[in-house]
Amino acid sequence: MSTIKDHIKKVESLYLKVSGGVDEYESISDSAEAARKQHKVTKGIEKGRNTLKEIDMMIDTAEREKDHRYDRDELTTYAGQVMKIGNDFKRLEKRFTGIIIRRSGGGPVERKDFSKIGETEYTKARSDGELMSSTMRRLDRNDDQLDELHDVVVGMKHQAVAIHGKIDETTTLVDDLHKEVDETEARTKTQSKEVSKLSGYIKRNKWPMFLTLLAIILLIYLLIQIIKYGGKPS
Repeated sequence: MSTIKDHIKKVESLYLKVSGGVDEYESISDSAEAARKQHKVTKGIEKGRNTLKEIDMMIDTAEREKDHRYDRDELTTYAGQVMKIGNDFKRLEKRFTGIIIRRSGGGPVERKDFSKIGETEYTKARSDGELMSSTMRRLDRNDDQLDELHDVVVGMKHQAVAIHGKIDETTTLVDDLHKEVDETEARTKTQSKEVSKLSGYIKRNKWPMFLTLLAIILLIYLLIQIIKYGGKPS
């Protein structure tokens, strides 16, 4: 059964492969070959995205079900690695999209007739390249904001995992304390019963014990007298 570490190694290898494919795509001059490479790189990016989602689910499942194969620090490390690789893929995808746009800028770009759907004076006054560049800048800003939001969410998730771990430790300590208190109470009850038994026995046998003690005192007195006067008691 593949582990989280195995999946991370696979997606790292996939990233290197896709990154190399982007470099090759940028240098290809033949349009047919470029189209094939573009399709292959697109599939690689999509596969990387899906694999990262799968690893995220594996980490969540391991945390939720307390998988004995992983400790909490290990899962936190894996989550950080997944976040880094995900950001690398996003940057690579942005670069790849920019290369596609630059390559398409070499020839005429199909322009639709927007007159019937309300083309603005702003769009009329600008070329296709300017509009595309403006759109890419807005998309980049949106992607940056989504990346920041993703980082915040992941950070909150890690904090929640750490807090959950502290709660588990505290719960264990409280359970141990309750167990010790219960054991102390049980010992105290046992000792109290023994004391009660002894007290009851003394109460029930008060006079016989008193007479026995008195007899012992008299016997000791007689022995002292015998020793003192050589066998002639006074």
